[in-house]
Amino acid sequence: MIFFSLLAVSVVLYNDSPFTLKAQIISADGTDKGTIEILPQHEFKWQDTQQNVQRFSQTPYTVIWYCKDSSVYGTQGDVGTGFTATAQSSNGGHFCKPDKQQPQKNN
Repeated sequence: MIFFSLLAVSVVLYNDSPFTLKAQIISADGTDKGTIEILPQHEFKWQDTQQNVQRFSQTPYTVIWYCKDSSVYGTQGDVGTGFTATAQSSNGGHFCKPDKQQPQKNN
């Protein structure tokens, strides 16, 4: 158990944007490791629980930040163990379309 915890790989995902974003983590071999929705100005510590000692490291990871409409907010490569990936430091447009508001009824 202690041996496994020493080999655990973790990355901090910090959404420093004004938008709710999804962060997708992709390993060095192209495997989709998961997607997490993160509110603005919040962070999430992601841990690769599938890591095992028989395989080579899955790092560095790529983090792709997505808007609610699935458009890409930004992409960040070379994310290593213990690294903090932030939405604003990713490469991309850094913009999400505003949510459509319901038309107001005039009474």
